[in-house]
Amino acid sequence: MTNTKIGTSEQLKDPNHEIPFGPRTALGIQHVLAMFASNVTPSIIIAGAAGFAFGGEDMVYLVQMAMLFAGVATLFQTIGFGPIGARLPVMQGTSPKLCLCSDHDWYR
Repeated sequence: MTNTKIGTSEQLKDPNHEIPFGPRTALGIQHVLAMFASNVTPSIIIAGAAGFAFGGEDMVYLVQMAMLFAGVATLFQTIGFGPIGARLPVMQGTSPKLCLCSDHDWYR
């Protein structure tokens, strides 16, 4: 199955090939929405395990901080500061692995 609307197979193998604006925009929006969901979900799970009310002030604060620091980390990776950062279009966020710690009593 080939989709010649975005390029031939040889063009798609070329890292310098630019796909048309329409598909590029759709893929960009899909990428941002996937990043948003994967960044918010661990915050909601951890807030629930901590006993915060769903939609409560503490949970909202936790989600906002996750989004803020994901944005700061994305800027560090994309723009780069000195030797820090990949200088590539990379989106950073929280990890669902943090949720593993929220269900155990090892911290009590």
